[in-house]
Amino acid sequence: MSLKLFQHLLISYGGFADQRYKAIAPNRAICIDDRCEHDRCHEFCSMFLKLSDSNDVVMHMNHLPVDDDVLARLDKLDAVVSLLNDGNRVEFVLTPKATRQLRQLATEVRRVAGRGRHYPKRNWKWIAPRTAKSLCRLADVLDRFPS
Repeated sequence: MSLKLFQHLLISYGGFADQRYKAIAPNRAICIDDRCEHDRCHEFCSMFLKLSDSNDVVMHMNHLPVDDDVLARLDKLDAVVSLLNDGNRVEFVLTPKATRQLRQLATEVRRVAGRGRHYPKRNWKWIAPRTAKSLCRLADVLDRFPS
């Protein structure tokens, strides 16, 4: 199931992050964060999917805007969260049925930098909504996966 899911994601996102790769193999990343050449901020939330050695699809997120609500949502996804000085790192296994949880996570991430909120990094004002949009797009792609 996970290999078929990874193939579906690979087709939906147009290939691997490193376009030199064509064959599916563990630890080759699919970039899903909608970053373009104009995005230069080092705090941009990079998001990748990788196929693990055990054929699980693993979501990797770096520099995720977080607050207590986001951390609580990630706990429900059984995510491994590392809160570091140089940016937050998150990993969790992605399943085809995770669409509702991804949309809820997107809502929580969007709220991190919502109107009237105080947040530690001023770039989160732009990063949080874009990260939420990428999470919603991933949920849409998972919705189209034939189960």
